[in-house]
Amino acid sequence: MINDKLTEIRGGLQRQKTLETKLRFACNAWAAEGYELVQAHPDAADMFDLGFKSVCAGYDQFGELLAEILNEPLGRSSLELSARDAARAIVFAMRGFKDVATSGAEMRRLIEVHVKLVAGAIEPKSVQ
Repeated sequence: MINDKLTEIRGGLQRQKTLETKLRFACNAWAAEGYELVQAHPDAADMFDLGFKSVCAGYDQFGELLAEILNEPLGRSSLELSARDAARAIVFAMRGFKDVATSGAEMRRLIEVHVKLVAGAIEPKSVQ
């Protein structure tokens, strides 16, 4: 299931143009859709339990995907961050959002705010 989701995300990323839209798409597909799945089917909550090695491996794979997205933009930025570290921070922010969101809409809003902050820090818009 994890491989299917990552394949779906990779396919959708090709249609995204900016760092912000790529991150939002990937995080919504991974975290918001996962949150909504658990809301509809509470028995699916084990899919996000970090006590299972396979779940940890899935989070690691999603982190690697985010690192791929972040690598080039971070390389151009003035931030001294590795893509892997930035990706890990995003992955576990999404994990935390799942714990506090009260609806799928709130989950998506938290993701939107986080992605705007991250993308804005990496690729700030020029002041004209």
